[in-house]
Amino acid sequence: IGAGGGTDVLTALKYNVSRIEAIELNPATIRMVKEDFRDFAGDIYSHPSVEIRVGEGRSELRRSRKTYDLIQMTGVDTWASSSQGAYVLSENFLYTVEAFKEYFDHLNPDGVLSIVRARFAFPRETLRLCSLARQMFRENGVDDPQKHVIVVSEVTDLPNSYAGFLLKKTPWTKNEIQAIRRFCTNSGFEIVGGAGCRLKTPFSVLLVTDKPEEIYKKYPFDISPVTDNKPYFFKFHRWHQLRMDQPLSRMFGIDLGTRPGTGHESGIGILVILLLQAMILSVIFIVYPVFKSGNTLPHFGKFNTLVYFISIGLGFIFVEISMIQHLTLVVGYPSRAITVTLFAILIGSGLGSLSAGTAFLKTPLHRITFAGSAAALSCFVYALTLPSFSSAVLGLPAVLRSLMAIIWVLIPAWFMGFMFPVGIASLRGDTSSIVPWAWCVNGCSSVLGSIIAVMISIDLGFSYVLMAGASLYLIAVWSGRRLVKTSLGNVPNVMAHTDEQE
Repeated sequence: IGAGGGTDVLTALKYNVSRIEAIELNPATIRMVKEDFRDFAGDIYSHPSVEIRVGEGRSELRRSRKTYDLIQMTGVDTWASSSQGAYVLSENFLYTVEAFKEYFDHLNPDGVLSIVRARFAFPRETLRLCSLARQMFRENGVDDPQKHVIVVSEVTDLPNSYAGFLLKKTPWTKNEIQAIRRFCTNSGFEIVGGAGCRLKTPFSVLLVTDKPEEIYKKYPFDISPVTDNKPYFFKFHRWHQLRMDQPLSRMFGIDLGTRPGTGHESGIGILVILLLQAMILSVIFIVYPVFKSGNTLPHFGKFNTLVYFISIGLGFIFVEISMIQHLTLVVGYPSRAITVTLFAILIGSGLGSLSAGTAFLKTPLHRITFAGSAAALSCFVYALTLPSFSSAVLGLPAVLRSLMAIIWVLIPAWFMGFMFPVGIASLRGDTSSIVPWAWCVNGCSSVLGSIIAVMISIDLGFSYVLMAGASLYLIAVWSGRRLVKTSLGNVPNVMAHTDEQE
């Protein structure tokens, strides 16, 4: 999985592996190895023993009915932006408890899952692999996970050492452990965790303890297992670790002077900086001008308008962000997930806005109540069923997965599309001066909401973002009803809202 330039394929060929299936997400990489650098690479992707496919690892594996002697992943990601912590904010569905279950189910009885990742002076990446294995074995009802796992590491003083994580479907035998120990002795490695380990290391302690949760709490970094609902494998820092007594480049956990991959970066400080910037600019350009010129805003409309348009702005972006994040697993490509989700949510909400004035409900009061409640209900249902939906469609072809994702998003998007035009239509007569401000408040809350949504998903998961979005639409129903009633009650020249007037 993640064949890239073919290092693992070349290694397998060197040891005469008879059948190799190589999965690579980027078709350009395959084209370069097969065509542009064909001679330099030894034409390995055209070897009769090699089958190379373009696709996302988990979806390709889900569609496969085969089992394997070895599933290999070697550094399936990049550190190109990690010194600024940007990669911390990216989802990675290859390193989750659900992914490990998928790998485990596709192994032969003596099959091995092999993952190579950085170790660091304070282990985190490979140590989190151990926590994923523990959780996977716990949920599968397997005792003594240390008998199934071996962690080997380079013997070096360099901070960027590498470690190999080996998970075997059946317990490691004495002969296998001795063979691995001989390899380590001859190759400059050592067993640092799991079966055959003679050292007391974070790996060995985590794999044998009966209370892993206590280790997760006390360890300097967050190495607790991650799931498809919260797939931030590279988020190792906690919010309380943000330091305000450091130079500017480090106070938010961003070490601009550190070489990528040394593990000093946290990335979560980026979210704090972005949120502060957005809040400051919003106050300067939206909040202050409006309240400074109070004559443009009738007193009775301020609170209800503010709550309503902030709620639908935050709620809309919460649903959009959580859908994009989770559908990355379903669709397979981050860029395709963004395209599919934005297409569906903009088409759906656009159709909802278009039909807001011609809906079967006669008044804005009824439309706000119906659409807001339906949007909230659909989001709550989606929050509970997202894992089941992903599992059900993951094995389908890419086109069908994209189509199912579009249908999945269209339903709540149609209800959400009602809310903005109905709210604007409620601001009539003397209250029409609020319309530009309401528009700006809605846009401002969308900008802030995109950052807040990522913060929530990092710590709590996508389902909580969706539930927060649902709650915001319920708040919008409450404030919207008050807004309509207040507007009608304070503006004499506003008649009943009929379909003809809409």
